[in-house]
Amino acid sequence: MEWKLKRIKKAIKQKEIAKQLNVSAALISYYENNKSSMCNHLIDQYQNIINMDQGKSNI
Repeated sequence: MEWKLKRIKKAIKQKEIAKQLNVSAALISYYENNKSSMCNHLIDQYQNIINMDQGKSNI
């Protein structure tokens, strides 16, 4: 849930993160709502995306 709030605060859409991680937006929703667990490499990439100052990443 914390990630979801950070993402929303930075105006980053689930679809944008999903595209960068090469997964579906539905899967991002599952992760953000604790309905599924994210593997470690996706966790790192997701955190890099939402922690970027401008909300954009080149991953």
